[in-house]
Amino acid sequence: NKRKKDSHLSNYTRYLLGTDYSFEFSAEDYLEFNITDFLVSHLVKLKDITPAVCNELSLCLEEMLSNAFIHGTFGIGKEYKKLDHDEYNKLIRELSKKEEVRDKRVTASISYSKQTKTVVISVTDEGKGFDFDNVVPENQDNIFRGLSLIKILTDDVQYLDNGRTVRIEKRLDNKKKEPVTHQEV
Repeated sequence: NKRKKDSHLSNYTRYLLGTDYSFEFSAEDYLEFNITDFLVSHLVKLKDITPAVCNELSLCLEEMLSNAFIHGTFGIGKEYKKLDHDEYNKLIRELSKKEEVRDKRVTASISYSKQTKTVVISVTDEGKGFDFDNVVPENQDNIFRGLSLIKILTDDVQYLDNGRTVRIEKRLDNKKKEPVTHQEV
């Protein structure tokens, strides 16, 4: 009974002060289970999050994690987009057997401040990074559409550590960016 009371108190304290989660994932984890769903299961526990905001953050997480694993962990450039599904899966499986890929980790953290009603999500990989200042999101091949999507769905995006970390912020207090028009997407 004391344990149940302590657990309830812990949940109450987490609700008052905020929440911090941090997880580390391997290439094998990426191949074996849906990391985005796992992380979203922690987002839905936030008292102030709506289903719509949770869906937006889920899309952002999917893009951030895909980029971290594909480019950072596996070291694949944009040419992977030309592969069909089977070729892509074969390439990823082959690369995952290499020691330098198996040893790399992707770290995802979710922080929530009850005070500011802000969710902060960071995804960090151990790859080479990328020059985010020279990325042109509106290119004709839609190669960088994931980065554009993240920018549209969040209140702030930062690329840190030479592009190895992507940090997003989303406010839950209705003080959001102006609504997105069809032309912006």
